[in-house]
Amino acid sequence: MINANLSRIHETDVLVIGGGAAAARSAVAASASGASVTMVLKKQLGKSGATNYPGMNKHRVGSAWQAADGCGGADDSPEVHYDDIMRAAAGMADARMAKILSEESPERLLELEGWGFELIDDPEGKRPHYSGYSCFASQPRAHGMVSNSTGGHTGTMVESLAAQANRHGTQVHEGVTVIDLIVESGECTGAVAMNDDGEILIYRAAAVIMATGGAAQMFPLSHAPGDITGDGYAIA
Repeated sequence: MINANLSRIHETDVLVIGGGAAAARSAVAASASGASVTMVLKKQLGKSGATNYPGMNKHRVGSAWQAADGCGGADDSPEVHYDDIMRAAAGMADARMAKILSEESPERLLELEGWGFELIDDPEGKRPHYSGYSCFASQPRAHGMVSNSTGGHTGTMVESLAAQANRHGTQVHEGVTVIDLIVESGECTGAVAMNDDGEILIYRAAAVIMATGGAAQMFPLSHAPGDITGDGYAIA
């Protein structure tokens, strides 16, 4: 066990491990509740993780947000969106999660826009923003995202979330890799990490949120960035 006396110790109400959209949104929710929140991530916020992986072209077009908010046509609805997901998944999707996604997507999009998230304008000026068809969709509910300066395919999502978390006082520790969780009496009470200078850091927390992404780098070919290495699986 690491001797905490030889390490830097940080105490926080909520420790969020990861730096993508899931981590940033978790930090927003926790900090908005009044809790002290610390995010730790291996690289720089807004410049790492699968959420911000470069995918833009010369027109600064990123990916698309799927929302049955009526912009694509009167025939669309959260129920139609849900049916599209389940049909495309061919029995492999979690029905409960698909329902949450289809029902909450319009509201979450409005929330993000209120925080500065940018969407591509409708070139015809008939709708609030551009909507088109995406793979497997029966209705044009794909709202194009304006890519950010680093080419992130989800545009300004992480930046918008990070700015909101910062307004609530979230502490962000960049260049920090979590190497183990601290478990006491069956409860996770923090984490052990190492920064880019090789220092061992101890994080003590009342709650720990894991948002470290997948493990795409275990495969020889992948669209994921190099920092998606399955750290969360390894330490859980």
